[in-house]
Amino acid sequence: MIKAEVRFTEKHFNALMKTQKISWVTYFCGFFMFAILAMLIVSDIYADDFGWDSVKPMIIWAVFLMVILWLKYMVSPKKQFMNYQKNFPNAVNTYCFGEEKFSLSSVSDSSSGTSEYVYESVESAEEKNGFFKIKIKGAGFTIIGLEEFTEGTPEELRELLKIKLGSKFKSGGK
Repeated sequence: MIKAEVRFTEKHFNALMKTQKISWVTYFCGFFMFAILAMLIVSDIYADDFGWDSVKPMIIWAVFLMVILWLKYMVSPKKQFMNYQKNFPNAVNTYCFGEEKFSLSSVSDSSSGTSEYVYESVESAEEKNGFFKIKIKGAGFTIIGLEEFTEGTPEELRELLKIKLGSKFKSGGK
């Protein structure tokens, strides 16, 4: 059995943010924000040809798209960590990896619980930047630092994930 005891820190949340892929929504919003800003510059240059009524909707759309991007990507890991600590004070998460399944037990001053997962429920996993990051279908991400193992080693978990997840597990990289 491989076991890890994790007390989430801001470092964990920073590592999780680096895991997130840039989605088509980001590209879409970025492209349209650029287009709207370009139109605003052009309308400012040719202010006599454009009325204020044609500029107002562009400003509203630019602000709307910036808010979407901010909500999606700019919520800081520090703020997320502070919210986590507020909701789950003194939380300790214990991960146990067996041959057929793995479990997460979470205990904090406000709640406790245990969840078990079969390896087929893992969408993807990677070892990068000193962490194992595991994405579980319907449950989101979880993260374990390489120094947080209490039984077994990171090498043993790496081998287990390679066997159980195959191509869904990526290893290496800084």
